[in-house]
Parts: sequence; structure tokens; C-alpha cells
Amino acid sequence: MSAWNYNKDDIDRVKLPKKIVEKFSNELGKITDGKIVARVQEYNGAYVSEDRGAPIVSLLKGDPLKFDVQSIMGENATSDGERNKFVYEMYITSKNTPNYRYRVLIMYYGILMYPVGMTIQEDIANEIGLKSEGINIENEDELNMVIEKILGSDTIGRILRNLARLNVNG
Repeated sequence: MSAWNYNKDDIDRVKLPKKIVEKFSNELGKITDGKIVARVQEYNGAYVSEDRGAPIVSLLKGDPLKFDVQSIMGENATSDGERNKFVYEMYITSKNTPNYRYRVLIMYYGILMYPVGMTIQEDIANEIGLKSEGINIENEDELNMVIEKILGSDTIGRILRNLARLNVNG
């Protein structure tokens, strides 16, 4: 028996947030006969707004004379803890408009999977009564609920109808 708390039989019990969102994304292609699709892919850009006007302030987080070793432990192991996240975007596009993307959300999480952070397109967030940034989703059930609200919004409905119209032959 190993001292490590690892059991390979437990691996399938972990549902990755990316896979949960991909499940929803795959439905769109099915219900539109592949004419409109939603994609979930790795995202490398900025995913939260920040004030870039005062860089010295960001260097002086907390007391500059004290060092907290916990700030470099666990998921903070990189000099920039944000790079130690899994970050994905979900966007909608269509067969006839392959260069067009409507970015619906950006989600980010660490190796513990939850909480999942999320940034939602502002019109959708306003419509469904959520913040557009800084959303923390605590578990799988909550993630499913938030994604259902987003995809069921009138804003997404308008986007889908307009993309469908652009994909009508003739």
C-alpha cells in the first residue's frame, strides 16, 4: 500500500468543468444540423478586467516588508498565480460564417476544479441577473444551472436566430 492518497478507480468520478460545458456546446450542433456550433477551447488572453494604470500598486500587495510563504504554495506556485489556471472560452459560430465568433463566456479554474470562475458577456449577464465578471461557481450543480441560464437567455436566442438566417440556403 502506498502512502499517496491516490486510487485510480476514483478518476472517473471527477467531472471536469470543461467537459460539462462541452456537453452543452455539443447540443447546439445537433439541434441545428451542424449549421450553428458552439466551441469550447483553451483561451490564452486576459479573462478578468484590471486597472493597468498603477503597476506599482500591484507590486505592493499587502505589507511589502513581510513575506507570506503561503503566497507561493499550492496553486500559487508560479510567480503569477493566474497562469496556473485552466482557462477556456465558449463561443458560437456557424457553417457559413466561420470567421465570426460570438464569445459567450470565459471560465477558469485550478486543479481542485471548484470554484470555477467565470466572465460572461455583459448583455447576457445583465439579462439573467448575474455579474459579468468575478462569478464563482461552487459545484457541478451550480455550473449546470448557470450554463442553462446563459444558453436560455434571449440574447443567445437572438444570436442563434440571426446565425440561422445567415445559414439558410437561397
